Amino acid sequence: PGSPSSGVLISGVLQGAGTLTSGTNPGSAIFQPSAIINPGNSIGTLTIDAPTTFTKGVTLRAEVDPAAGQNADLLAVNSPVSGANNLTILVEPSNPAAIASDYVAANNYVVLTGTSIDGDSPTVTEGGNLPALVNVAIVGTPSASNQVALAFTEVPVTQLAKQQAVTQTGNPNHANLSTIPATIS
Repeated sequence: PGSPSSGVLISGVLQGAGTLTSGTNPGSAIFQPSAIINPGNSIGTLTIDAPTTFTKGVTLRAEVDPAAGQNADLLAVNSPVSGANNLTILVEPSNPAAIASDYVAANNYVVLTGTSIDGDSPTVTEGGNLPALVNVAIVGTPSASNQVALAFTEVPVTQLAKQQAVTQTGNPNHANLSTIPATIS
């Protein structure tokens, strides 16, 4: 924990919907290595009303659902965001019935906003049971738009054996799909 003037050091899991405020404290929220931010209850918004800093190794877990009114978990920071390039965004599905084309049709998915964002290159990782035939990447320039938005693209079936959902050990699709030959006609 920080002193009253430095804010709050967060090193565990911050989960749920609602607002974290600084009250009369002029400090900030500083996420330490290995901290996990999990906005919402399923899909929802977690708001931070203080300057927010991400140190190397922080994960923002963002569930996405192309059929939902709010199609992604959102971390809404009503102040500047620093250390954005230290952040890993773990994208996971909330709707197991969604297929690759559903994700593409619902683009874009906003997962982080701030009054300013200091970087354009957070790491994006596909997790859970996302369809194997999608790629996800950051859209636009977060430092210019003050948001991190994600977009999905559909991948041709011929590229399936090269997809993270197939090659990443531990991914649920890996065990099922790892025996597919590297070349599919």
